[in-house]
Amino acid sequence: MNDQKKTYDEDNIVRNVEDDLNTFVAQQQTMRPAGPPVGAADTAAILGQRQATHGAFFEDARISQALKHVIRESVNWNNLGPEAREALDNTMTKVARILAGDPRFRGHWEDIVGYAILVLRTIP
Repeated sequence: MNDQKKTYDEDNIVRNVEDDLNTFVAQQQTMRPAGPPVGAADTAAILGQRQATHGAFFEDARISQALKHVIRESVNWNNLGPEAREALDNTMTKVARILAGDPRFRGHWEDIVGYAILVLRTIP
């Protein structure tokens, strides 16, 4: 029996992140190379959707940059590899979205776990 309990389904989260990435890549590959430009109405709709989950962009950006400043000033920042730095940067972005937007948006929390798992895989 494994002495460590999993409080989340690591394999399922990794599969979901990989599925999302594969879906995104497939969508990018099937997009028309020279489609019509995105109109103002499309942009407004996208921004409205994002604000509901991510919060107001300028508030999200303010919090995110403040958090990233703190972690970059830490004593161990220069001891981290690029994957750990990127994971922490992305985690701070998600934390900012939780604080500025919808704290119950499951995707933010799943992404944080996903970034941690990716870094854990690099640690022997």
